[in-house]
Amino acid sequence: MGIETSAEHGGAESSFTSAIIAIEELAKVDPSVSVLCDVHNTLVNTVIRKHGTPEQQERWLPQLAESKARRRQLLDCDPTYVS
Repeated sequence: MGIETSAEHGGAESSFTSAIIAIEELAKVDPSVSVLCDVHNTLVNTVIRKHGTPEQQERWLPQLAESKARRRQLLDCDPTYVS
């Protein structure tokens, strides 16, 4: 679900407007899925894209764009990735 994530990190490299349109379309079918998509794209991915170190971006953005990262992995404390 890397709607705004760069192509080099496996995302769609689309705009914020495109993300909102996708979220609105998902909400027509299942509002709970649209909320998950919104949180994933606007909170998780955006924080890593804007405030993560290059190492964090390389580690997490491709996995998040391909839905390979698990919530538990993101919550684990990894002292090598503290900025």
